[in-house]
Amino acid sequence: MKRLQVMLYMSGFALFFLCLTYTVYFGFQTFHVETERTVSSDYDYHIALIPEELDNDYWKLIEQGARDAAEEHNIYIEYVGAKQADDDEQLRTLDKMIAAKVDGILIQGMGVERFYDLVHEARQKGIPIVTVDTDSPLSERFAYVGTNNYKAGYIAGEALVNNTTGHQYVGVITGRNVSKNQQLRVSGFQDAIASYDRIEIVDIRESNITKVGAAEATYELLKEHANINAFFGTSALDGIGIHEGITQMNVKNHPYIIAFDDLPETIRLVQRGKIQATVIQQPYEMGVNGVHVLMDLMKRKHTPELHFTNIEVIHREDVLNRTYKGGVIR
Repeated sequence: MKRLQVMLYMSGFALFFLCLTYTVYFGFQTFHVETERTVSSDYDYHIALIPEELDNDYWKLIEQGARDAAEEHNIYIEYVGAKQADDDEQLRTLDKMIAAKVDGILIQGMGVERFYDLVHEARQKGIPIVTVDTDSPLSERFAYVGTNNYKAGYIAGEALVNNTTGHQYVGVITGRNVSKNQQLRVSGFQDAIASYDRIEIVDIRESNITKVGAAEATYELLKEHANINAFFGTSALDGIGIHEGITQMNVKNHPYIIAFDDLPETIRLVQRGKIQATVIQQPYEMGVNGVHVLMDLMKRKHTPELHFTNIEVIHREDVLNRTYKGGVIR
């Protein structure tokens, strides 16, 4: 009997330890993924690309552009960071890459003291940092490659002005309130519509850069403000989520939607007339140009501080005629 009890206790302990191991492992995987640290001596340079979140389709386009450019220069690219947007994890990853003594770093800029300190540390160690997608002009980064985010928001506001009549009550869905690029897009949009009394921003809500978050924010806005007849989404999944939120509410008169980026689902909705316009960035070109700029810096060549990639607003006719050069349809 005692032997049986001992065996049961041992089995229970083993099961508990196994469950604990899996919990720790999968918990780690949820928030962080790090690529292989083995770098072949066949490469001339080793650089890190640290995105806002690894599995985001927008950042995958930046990664693809960076990898294509890296092949031209015999560069090994380490695409590393958080699976889900997490500022603390992004800073920890930057710290690790500096400690690993990579030759250069591409990273989404941040506006916090810890980021400034780490960029300063990298500069002291001779590791050039280039911000992509979102700038951090108060840091000691060498250059920025990406969208002029204020201008992107401004042309979205112009599109609403030019393509609507009558009073427009606008709900704004933004990815993350703390993201500088999102703040600049909202600011540009506000300035573009400021002199038009017929256009009014009713409220601004956060989607946490997820489709579900955008749908929920849209649903809540429409419940609280039945007069909303236009939406502006400032991050890649917002337009899709806004459409889903409107569908859930079964709104009789479909609001005017201006989205951001040209993910395949966004383009399909533009083609169907469910999203009226979307602001197109060039994430692939950001990746390409980011590597080229970093290559110049690693070779001690002079490079301008700002490298703005192209932006444009497209509508249904542009999609039907394939007359634009966005990040997805080429």
